[in-house]
Amino acid sequence: MKKIKDGIKIKKKIILFSSIALFLILSLSIVSKFVLEDFIDYQSNFSKVINISGRQRMLSQRIMLLIQTLNGQKAIDNSNLIKNDLINSIQLMRKSNETLMNGNRVEKIEKITNNELDRIYLGKTNLYQRVNDFTLLAEISTNKNDFNDFLKEYNIYKINSLLLDLDKAVNLYAYECELQSKRIIAVTYIILFSFLFLLALIHLFLFKPLSRSISLQFLEHEDKLYHLMNEKHILDIEVRSAQRALGNLVPRVEFIDKFNTEKIKLASYYQSAIDKGGDWWGIYEFDKTKVVLIGDVTGHEAGSSIIAAAVSRYFEELSNEKSIEKHDFLQIFKHLNDFIQKIGTTNHMEMSMSLLIFNENLDRVKFINAAHSYPYLINYKEAGDTKISRFKSKGHTLGIKHNHFSNNEHEEEIKIMEYELKEDSLICLFSSGLTSNTDKSDKDFGEKNLKKFFEKNNFKNTELLTIVDKLIDEAYSFYEEQPIKDDITFILIKRN
Repeated sequence: MKKIKDGIKIKKKIILFSSIALFLILSLSIVSKFVLEDFIDYQSNFSKVINISGRQRMLSQRIMLLIQTLNGQKAIDNSNLIKNDLINSIQLMRKSNETLMNGNRVEKIEKITNNELDRIYLGKTNLYQRVNDFTLLAEISTNKNDFNDFLKEYNIYKINSLLLDLDKAVNLYAYECELQSKRIIAVTYIILFSFLFLLALIHLFLFKPLSRSISLQFLEHEDKLYHLMNEKHILDIEVRSAQRALGNLVPRVEFIDKFNTEKIKLASYYQSAIDKGGDWWGIYEFDKTKVVLIGDVTGHEAGSSIIAAAVSRYFEELSNEKSIEKHDFLQIFKHLNDFIQKIGTTNHMEMSMSLLIFNENLDRVKFINAAHSYPYLINYKEAGDTKISRFKSKGHTLGIKHNHFSNNEHEEEIKIMEYELKEDSLICLFSSGLTSNTDKSDKDFGEKNLKKFFEKNNFKNTELLTIVDKLIDEAYSFYEEQPIKDDITFILIKRN
């Protein structure tokens, strides 16, 4: 009888303790869900605002360059295209200014502010009104097709003052975002340790069937923590790089979710030069086939951006057709060669480009090159050894005339090469700026130092964003805070 009563008491205790534990888990899960979702939304809002602020700075330069182009070359064939681009840039800059000042309910962007931001936008600096005045005068000049008043008003001193204040705003947003990131990490760790404590109690005092439910909850929050850490890592790299970039456009680090799978990951870094950059890259999907390309337009005039934008749209339209079997990429390169010839006639512009086509299993890659830097292929072996090779196919630059290079023994026809992409391997695509920028002694970084970087580091078990961070540190330590004279772009693709 006593045993029955003791059994009933134990059963009641188990039910009571399990109910309390379940209630605590449920409460903590609900609180964690809402707290993390709020933080994720807030962090996402920060990312959007920083992007808009950086884009506003870029647009101010773009508007200035397009106006100078139209004012100096009124008779060029593509003046309507440039004018439409100018009108679009003015509208985007005005929209960005209003979004930063008042937020945007439609796009779910909230205004971010503090005393420093209020001082720069509404105080003595009055950046908000100055941007409005800038876009208004640009719009009036565009409608009149007379840019003399605009160029007289915004001389080199006034436009540089505007650009410096836009830079300050970007840095203030980045700093505020960094503070918020630290708060997010702290709260995330509190939630994480709270869950660990509850898991220990349940393991010690309750029955095991509860563990499956708790584990699922824990993994869900661990996944949210992983994404938060990734966003923080990206922001940390960009903030450090921005400090090194000596007032240039804000550098951009990207971790491409739409490309990444369990087998393969892709991340990139881009830093514009002092002048308007000509580097660009893109990812396109033809059904289940992934295509990655990188290009560099010679010359840093406004025309280089026009060529890069036009080629990018061209590939987007091709990818909309989905099936890659419909496309002859050698013929595509021939069309691009003819197209750039026509656009670049006035400024003698040319473009180098590398293109990678991954098969569906992601174990083979086709390589097409048009006089771009050869990508590195690094294989990490079981014994810890590293084998470094190159994707080699020279090809000719796009935009040159065939009768110009047909007798030149140094030029090659563009062709398709195919390589095996083994497990535990890394591809590094890069523009010439990574290796051609120099230190104080005017000595360039060079491909020798880039190769040495991969030789001395075994990245077999290293996260891709960490590799990006280390390569940035390696290059910028060499440059010794020298101004960036040529755009820096590199893309790292790692197969696990």
